[in-house]
Amino acid sequence: MNISGDLAPFFFIKHKDLSQTPLVTKAREKLANLNCVPENEWIANYTLGEIESNEKLVDSKGNLKPQVFKLYNLNYATTFKGSKRNIGYSEFLLNASEAKKAIGVSTNDSWVFSMLIELYRNARKSGTSYLIGKNKFDLFNITDEEAKEINFYYIRALQDFVVAGVKHNDNASQGFDMLYLNNMHKPENMNDLKTLFVNEFQMSNVLCAKILSVVSWAAASGCLDASNIFLRLYNKGVDLPTNKEKIANYLMWEKLVQQNTFFGALIEPIYNIKQQVLNQTLMFQQEFDIKQKEAQQQYAALGF
Repeated sequence: MNISGDLAPFFFIKHKDLSQTPLVTKAREKLANLNCVPENEWIANYTLGEIESNEKLVDSKGNLKPQVFKLYNLNYATTFKGSKRNIGYSEFLLNASEAKKAIGVSTNDSWVFSMLIELYRNARKSGTSYLIGKNKFDLFNITDEEAKEINFYYIRALQDFVVAGVKHNDNASQGFDMLYLNNMHKPENMNDLKTLFVNEFQMSNVLCAKILSVVSWAAASGCLDASNIFLRLYNKGVDLPTNKEKIANYLMWEKLVQQNTFFGALIEPIYNIKQQVLNQTLMFQQEFDIKQKEAQQQYAALGF
């Protein structure tokens, strides 16, 4: 969930009108009700931090304090005077654009990672290993409790080191591009990621191995690329890529993503409409081809 540019794990809210839909399965309801202690503590501290920030804006009677802002005159371009560097408006604007992009990528990746956990667990039902090149790797068993915990830790990593870094640190999120899903599976990032999750977050080595296994499997199998496309298509309306290999891979995964993820269940009505339109279009095309072939045969019989 993206809250004013900050990320936090999202919760499934039980509602009487939703309880009769495919969104509320017994497995999802159980997962939503699991108690994840690190997640609860982090969200409580995060909430207290937000409250304390608000308290600084009001007086003892709860009235909003007048705020004093300082205006600065800026050059359009960055200039140098001796060793002093004066940042210009154009650079601030570029930095703001890059920051917004980083937050957007983080938000998308938090959704996609949740989808990957669901798809990984589903894949393990039909096999316990996968290949990267000629190397064989195990698919780990991930319990409900572990699924919720690794989802939390990934979102926390994005929030603490990418989103908060962009918004509050001078060097933005520099050095933490490794947390983007398209970078996590790369061998050169593995040791740094292990250090981050185990040392910084005190995750167990086993849990760390599982979080990295999910992303490595997703990248190797094409599931990561397909899930990214699926989210962009149904959440943002972005067209399918033009690359034929990417399209072929996406079409191979599309139905599995829709049927086995929470996001897929959310968009099931529009997905079904799209499939009906495609099937109807295909049927019309087949009828047209048949009639065209009959007409060509008739013309041929008449000597044309």
